[in-house]
Amino acid sequence: MHASLLRNTLLSSFTIEKILSLPKEETIYATTAQLVNKFQEMKGFASEIHTETNLIKPILKNLGYAYESKPKFFEEHVKGPDVALFSQDQEIAQTSGLWGTEEYYTHTLCILLLKRYGSNLQEGVSGFYLEFENRIPLYQMMYLLKKAKTPWGILTNGKSWILLKKPLQYEKRLIEMDIEASLVDHNAFHLFHKIFSCNGLTSLLPEMLEEERNELIDLLRTKKISYQKSIRETKKRADIYSMVITGSKELFPNNSFPHTEEYLKERQVKISPQNFVKPSIIAE
Repeated sequence: MHASLLRNTLLSSFTIEKILSLPKEETIYATTAQLVNKFQEMKGFASEIHTETNLIKPILKNLGYAYESKPKFFEEHVKGPDVALFSQDQEIAQTSGLWGTEEYYTHTLCILLLKRYGSNLQEGVSGFYLEFENRIPLYQMMYLLKKAKTPWGILTNGKSWILLKKPLQYEKRLIEMDIEASLVDHNAFHLFHKIFSCNGLTSLLPEMLEEERNELIDLLRTKKISYQKSIRETKKRADIYSMVITGSKELFPNNSFPHTEEYLKERQVKISPQNFVKPSIIAE
């Protein structure tokens, strides 16, 4: 995994490498680097509002977004996102009459939750807050995405940036980057901009994810045909179980089958040890 990626269950390593090979936009990257460098002087005492005004919102502008602050959420007991992101200013004007409604969020490209610089995004907070605000920030964002008809969400404390794809059920499809790592690794700025930019969410990522989906379907179809042919030619059930284990580990090397392996061991069926490597098209 690339050094600047803290977590990635959204994109396969194959897609990450494709993104890194795309043409660079050095002028845009230099602007973001300047913003991050300048903020280093105040990060030790920066409040949430400092983080928002001096770092996050300038970066959002540089990423190509139009945005609206503090949009009202359509559930009264829930604190809404801090920012609603749009691809252009005209879209904000067109949705102004939908403020505070569920329909408003069908027109937003992305919603964003922001926290004080460097604050823990993996734990909730305590104090005199609304119940919703006590929750772990990541799960706050997942709740908002689950309820709203917005395809993307960003959670950030200015240092860590987490992009989440709207979940269909309860899966966590996300990618997390450390923007400070970009100061020592220029490729990280390239990756950050391609993934988190307005163009990334409207065009690049949907295209890449669709390409991933099609390649994965082709891979699974090929494997299925191969496994079915082998199983048809096998008579013993124990041998079939052995093939199933091997076939699964060809796709997911870390999978374990303790009960099946114990069953095979009792019947003295040996599984040849192999070093499996997960196909690059499969995400974590």
